[in-house]
Amino acid sequence: MILAIILLTALINIALGVISYNKNPRSATHRLLTLLTIIFALWTISNYFSLNSATIEDTLFWIRAVMFITAPLGPVLYLFIKAFPKPELKINKIVLNLLIITTFIVQAIAFTPLLFSKVTITDQVTPTPGPGILLFALLFVGVPIAGLVELIRKYRKSLGLEKLQIKYLIVGITETFALLILTNFIAVVVFNYSGFVIFGPIFSLILVGFITYSVIRHRLLEVKVIVARSVVYALLILLIAVLYTAGVFLISKYLFKLNIDVQVVEIYVLLAIFVAFTFVPLRNYIERVTSTIFFKGKYSQNSLVYKLTTIIASTISLEQLTKKTLQKLLSTLRISHGAYIIYTKRKFAIFPEGHGVYGNERKAIDALYPLKRMVIFDEEKNKKIKALMRTLDVAIVMPLFERGEKVGTLFLGEKKSGQIYSQQDIALLEIFGPAISVAIQNANSYEAIRKFNITLKNEVQIATKDLQKANEKLKQLGRQKDDFIAIASHELKTPVTSIKLYTQLLHRKFKMANDEKSTEAIAKMEGQINKLTDLINDLLDVSKIEEGKLRLNLGEFDLNGLVDEIIEEMQLTTKQRIEKELGSTELVYGDRDRLGQVLINIMSNAIKYSPSANKMIIRTSKDKKNITVSVEDFGMGLTPKEQAKVFERFNRAGQEGPGGLPGLGLGLYISSEIIKRHKGKIWVESTKGKGSKFYFLLPIEQRLKKQH
Repeated sequence: MILAIILLTALINIALGVISYNKNPRSATHRLLTLLTIIFALWTISNYFSLNSATIEDTLFWIRAVMFITAPLGPVLYLFIKAFPKPELKINKIVLNLLIITTFIVQAIAFTPLLFSKVTITDQVTPTPGPGILLFALLFVGVPIAGLVELIRKYRKSLGLEKLQIKYLIVGITETFALLILTNFIAVVVFNYSGFVIFGPIFSLILVGFITYSVIRHRLLEVKVIVARSVVYALLILLIAVLYTAGVFLISKYLFKLNIDVQVVEIYVLLAIFVAFTFVPLRNYIERVTSTIFFKGKYSQNSLVYKLTTIIASTISLEQLTKKTLQKLLSTLRISHGAYIIYTKRKFAIFPEGHGVYGNERKAIDALYPLKRMVIFDEEKNKKIKALMRTLDVAIVMPLFERGEKVGTLFLGEKKSGQIYSQQDIALLEIFGPAISVAIQNANSYEAIRKFNITLKNEVQIATKDLQKANEKLKQLGRQKDDFIAIASHELKTPVTSIKLYTQLLHRKFKMANDEKSTEAIAKMEGQINKLTDLINDLLDVSKIEEGKLRLNLGEFDLNGLVDEIIEEMQLTTKQRIEKELGSTELVYGDRDRLGQVLINIMSNAIKYSPSANKMIIRTSKDKKNITVSVEDFGMGLTPKEQAKVFERFNRAGQEGPGGLPGLGLGLYISSEIIKRHKGKIWVESTKGKGSKFYFLLPIEQRLKKQH
């Protein structure tokens, strides 16, 4: 049984050493930890033979082997402390040489009477120490104590994750060496009792476990607390077992003068473990202590979401939006620093909070910005990405997307407490990400509209001074500008982002509660919110068109497949029957999303202007030069005058008719601009009172030129 435990201890030490070395072979911290585990493993095996040899000569040899193996233990631990947790070892050369020379001297005398002159075997193994034991004590006791002092000094100066890692290391060293010195040095040298020596190497698992956890730290999601409490409770049991056993032994041997053999000691250990498991009040106390460690920094997710949403809904300036939301995130989650990185065509903008290094590391930012997934440092396997994150000192990289378009990236540093990001934190960021993405896009839209207003104003002033003959045209442009800004301002004031976020949360809540009526009501609300978002996006598209920034993402795609998808989507929003007559169009070269936007705009128009019709028809066809798509409705139709203006900006045919039809009159204007950029053509054929037929045409040769 004892041999099995000894072998298991050695294997665990070696396994932890291999894991540490493979984690970062170039790091001095990892290499020294690996060396520590090797020393512990060799000590475990040699220690067993020193207590279970057949002759006095063999016993003395293995005791001296133990001293030879453990002589470097204190110095290696000291060097590990000097390096931890950095990859480089920085130490005074004189101190380093002194440690090496002293270690070699102790190892040189380990197999001579200077360390242990003889051994006496009665009911236990009792070695007789020589004068060299003082030098060994300096290495085995004095050097680790010096290291502990150095570690405490580091702890006081450190922050965040490093502080937490050092705390783990202090606890591990204190517990392990207190037990080792008590059982393997004081008990042997002072009390001439070696009964506890067999447990010495096992105590190494406490130190190696704490060190490995602090060096190779990983996020354990929601099982973190369970695992952490299990570890603490297991250590408690081990500590109680040792203390109770030592107490019983000392009382029996020195108070009652009883002779105790090894089997009795083993029985004491088992009884002590039993007492530890039944010691409920002490266990409860430990749980309360661990709760203060592993649950600190808790916050209300709903409260934080509300506060962030309030900021988003009440702030339109991009600079203020990023500053206020980032400050709230950092203060609540206790994060050291963070930054929004927002690229535009002409500008690269950083909005930082805290003491980050973003301004000096543009190359690292450029390399991380294209990421399309959230990256958590502790979980990332790509070494290149981790190296870039380490350069920027960030723990999380979260890209921000709105409708497939990237609007920025959020960088977050380590927590000030040293804690890793919990599952609650990650869930919060997953909720916050879409909301802030919409807000950033709206802020950019606002800025684009503001600049558009300034541009138009300047154009009006220049034209008024230089082109008197164009006065009427300038007045018309001014009216369009005023209408545009008035409508855009009205729509942007609506707290779309706030409502959208809360409806998503309510939808999820009612759906989980199987509340069908509430779920249906929330779904309708989400539909209205999406309409408001579409209006804002239309305004942004108009701004892009005016500034020449509307870009196409060209590629080949199946046009009929796109038509089928949109019919299926639109059929959910109307009672009209949408019929299709699709010809063979093969592959089309163009921007699939933008052409889908054109088709949706035309079909939405058909639904809006034919409220009493029971169907519409979508057709596709192809000749030698062109591919044509048409949408036929059976609604109110258009007069020749209305047809002439139907593709103009802000035009709303029938706006004074019955029903007060809603809309900004931008859909067909944007559609015509998209078709123009595809080198195509868009037109309408209509008879008042009999319906309309909208066409758009795409040239086939455009695709062939691109292919060749």
